[in-house]
Amino acid sequence: MNAKTNWLTLFGPISYENGVITYSPPTPPEQDAVDGVAVRPFGMVRSSVVFSEGTIEARVSFDGPETAVVLLLNTSDKTELMFHVRASGRSPLYFISEGTPGTDSTTLGFAGGLATRDPKVPVQMKVDITGSRVRLYIDDVLAAEANKTIVKSALQFRVDGHYGARIDQLVVRPRQMTAFVVMQFTDEYNDLYTEVIEPTCLAFGFKANRVDNMYSNGLILEDILQQLNESSVVIADITPDNPNVFYEVGYSHGVGKPTILLSDKKRERLPFDISGFRTLFYDNTIAGKSQIEERLAHHLKALTT
Repeated sequence: MNAKTNWLTLFGPISYENGVITYSPPTPPEQDAVDGVAVRPFGMVRSSVVFSEGTIEARVSFDGPETAVVLLLNTSDKTELMFHVRASGRSPLYFISEGTPGTDSTTLGFAGGLATRDPKVPVQMKVDITGSRVRLYIDDVLAAEANKTIVKSALQFRVDGHYGARIDQLVVRPRQMTAFVVMQFTDEYNDLYTEVIEPTCLAFGFKANRVDNMYSNGLILEDILQQLNESSVVIADITPDNPNVFYEVGYSHGVGKPTILLSDKKRERLPFDISGFRTLFYDNTIAGKSQIEERLAHHLKALTT
């Protein structure tokens, strides 16, 4: 982590010092009870580091069983995506879940169901976010994956349980966000791409890409689906009735990808299935391109703040 990184204790017996997040529950389990029912202590810390795509790596150490370390990130659905590493004693040990504060969460992927590991052996966790592809690795082995879009959010860790834990060797490697552009490949739309879409994306930190810019020995459809999954946002021009474009828009909507639709005003009406989605209409003129650039910039800005 950068030496200027700050961490704030939000709640509970948890602190940050000299690159180490330390969770120190105050009492042993047998004393930590209310009316005979065990109370599970927890702590939360938040970082000054803001993250959306890339990798987060950390070493996690536990002093005993049951305790869990959870990395929290915000999604485009206004939920929290949670990456869990448990010491032992409960299963699964490693999983990804989604939920909102104060409500039950939904498990999206998991591993380590037998819960048989030594809790005092450190675990190397890595979270990889590439577009909407989300993966949790444990000791460099893929443990769980899901398809969710992360929005820029401050790193947060929650630790809960009756035994201490430490999070150290924390490394954050951000990755440039990408915009996959779906459109018909003719001079008219090529100009829109090179003169408006590509520079506007770059201005807000997105690398724009089209399928005709990809070089691969694989099948074109596989390349397209990979780009749709791994892009941060999809921008689609739906002016002509191009079946390839509509297939890719449908896939993008199906996986919950942020999708920006563009259409020339010369199109009389949109197909019924997408008529309910917000579409940015433009005039294919110099003034019209300036207006669509401004409106596209507004949407891209909303994805980065």
